[in-house]
Amino acid sequence: WQAAIEAYSAALEASVWQSIRVGDVYYRLGQVYQSAGEHQDIEKALAMYAAALDSDAFSLEAVRADVYYKRGELFTWLGRSPEECIAQFRQALLLDPGHFWAHLRLGQALYQASGEVEPAAFEVRQAIDDWPAAQNRVLPYQILGDIYRDAGMMAEAVAAYEDALQIDPQAEAVLQRLEELGEK
Repeated sequence: WQAAIEAYSAALEASVWQSIRVGDVYYRLGQVYQSAGEHQDIEKALAMYAAALDSDAFSLEAVRADVYYKRGELFTWLGRSPEECIAQFRQALLLDPGHFWAHLRLGQALYQASGEVEPAAFEVRQAIDDWPAAQNRVLPYQILGDIYRDAGMMAEAVAAYEDALQIDPQAEAVLQRLEELGEK
């Protein structure tokens, strides 16, 4: 991780940009600080994401969108208001409507903010629809089930959990939730 931090920092000092833009480098450095084990520093990650947006120089709009997604993710980790998280996830989706993680986290934040099931479930279902076929979709079905369960919509919760089990019959978290609901 330290080598990655040093390499990205050196790239920022070089300030010679062709296909990679300065916003991309700040974004990557933010990712390192966000997930770097013993080097994890959430405040530095947020500062790097802010610098990326301030630079307004990205190689792809998908990178800019992911900066907003990552900010929303960190806001969630820090316990910021659901409205702050929602704003970040919505901005990510304006730039990249197929950002499945942003749809998923937006659904969670919407439910947390208002307790309204349909807008939250709509976003989670959109995440499911956009989820890459090569990736396991258990998590979005589990989250959809959790929203329904928390809203007292047990039949819908069980159906979502069963959809998750169709993908992975050994999904422990899903099996545990069904057991808690008294299902076998």
